[in-house]
Amino acid sequence: MSEHHSTEHPSTDQTTGRRARLAYLITSYGDGVQLERLVRTLRTTDPGAPVVVQHDETHHPVRRDPLEALGVHVLVSPERIEWGDLTLERARWRLFGWVLDHLDVDWVMLLSEQDYPTAPASVLHGRLLDATAASSNAIIESWPIDEVPDPGIRAEAQQRYRFQYTKLPSVDLERRLPAPLVRAVRAVRGIAIHRLRVHRMPVRIYGANDGLGVPARVGVRALRTPFTRDAPCWYDNSWFAIDRRAMRAVVDRVRSDPALVRYFERTMIPVEAVTPTVIGNHPDLRTEHASLHSIRWSDPTSGRPDEYTVEDVAALLDSGLPFARKFGPDPRVLDLLDEHLLAQTEERSA
Repeated sequence: MSEHHSTEHPSTDQTTGRRARLAYLITSYGDGVQLERLVRTLRTTDPGAPVVVQHDETHHPVRRDPLEALGVHVLVSPERIEWGDLTLERARWRLFGWVLDHLDVDWVMLLSEQDYPTAPASVLHGRLLDATAASSNAIIESWPIDEVPDPGIRAEAQQRYRFQYTKLPSVDLERRLPAPLVRAVRAVRGIAIHRLRVHRMPVRIYGANDGLGVPARVGVRALRTPFTRDAPCWYDNSWFAIDRRAMRAVVDRVRSDPALVRYFERTMIPVEAVTPTVIGNHPDLRTEHASLHSIRWSDPTSGRPDEYTVEDVAALLDSGLPFARKFGPDPRVLDLLDEHLLAQTEERSA
């Protein structure tokens, strides 16, 4: 049963010194520079927690020696991870299965290589111990799609998950047109997309996003969905912590229900819906509806959250949240975070 809880929690770990049995799961595809730095910081601030990396080498190869020297479990994705389709979610399901088979932990925290801690590890451990004491199995900021507080995001979620989409072939037309015509084409496309949505037509169009490598898609309202009044589709920000029982429930469901997987394969950005839908509708699982990440969106339609800079460090440290995303290649902001985090870690362990 999914229940709402307050986002305020006493830091059990800080007062008792106990640690949750936790593993960090990192999906990556970059050149490894940010990944290695994140792993080293996790190893320094939380040395007892296993770190498991699943890397997509079709984008960049990864240097395994430095990671394995730190005791990191390095897995290679068997498929190319693309933004916007089910490949990232399948990568997470593989990680869940691997953890269930190989690690003796109770919780996992999902991260990307562009995440970074913004509070001592004891804060996250305290949150997880409190969740365990409250019989919660997941800490996920999630809602049924019809109850998403922001009306714009609510409409977007309904469009993503109640329609079935097909990729359109790329003809690279815009690359061959002069800039004024490209702007005109994009304006016309935007008007068409808006009209289809406003008039509640059973067709939707997503334009290609070259920056994210996402092809254009056309969608038709599904005549039948796997959702019901009592088992709705859920939406989340895709970064969360779940316990072993929830991992097992997710792995078992996607293995035993291929129809559910096929349905989500034809939705937009299923990584923000499938796992929270399985957990949110499970009769024996409880969810604490809260975020463990600071994430800022200046333009939600871009598909990319803001990159934090040195000007954001004070606010991130004051947030009280264990992690933030995302961070770019500029090391200065991470240097400042490390300076504060390592000092706080040493102070708490003294």
